[in-house]
Amino acid sequence: MNTTIKAILIIVLLLAIIAGLAGYTLNLLYTSAGKLENQINLIEEHIKEEQWAKAKQNLSLILTEWENISRQWAILIDHTEIDNIEEALLKVQGYIETNNASLSLTELNVLKGYIKHIPEKESLTFKNLF
Repeated sequence: MNTTIKAILIIVLLLAIIAGLAGYTLNLLYTSAGKLENQINLIEEHIKEEQWAKAKQNLSLILTEWENISRQWAILIDHTEIDNIEEALLKVQGYIETNNASLSLTELNVLKGYIKHIPEKESLTFKNLF
């Protein structure tokens, strides 16, 4: 096999590995963001029904889940995004502790926005390229 064909095969192989890792990363971001968003939606329902104990319980599940997710995301995304999410989680926790429905719901929407933004920002789209 001549060196030109070897070089082309190596380049194609490296591109395939890069594309595979990018796909895996994007899938990881979308999956974990979806899990968090589902938990946030449950908390919103509990707050609207004034079931504060259930809201607190679901929030503790999110906080536990976030510990695992944040470690993975820290490798993949800008740390400012992670800081924004952690700040919003702390605010939500305080608002739920004081049974403040309006501020809790508002901050949960902010939190959802931060979480949805990350996979969209990291995906390969025309908008992200230019």
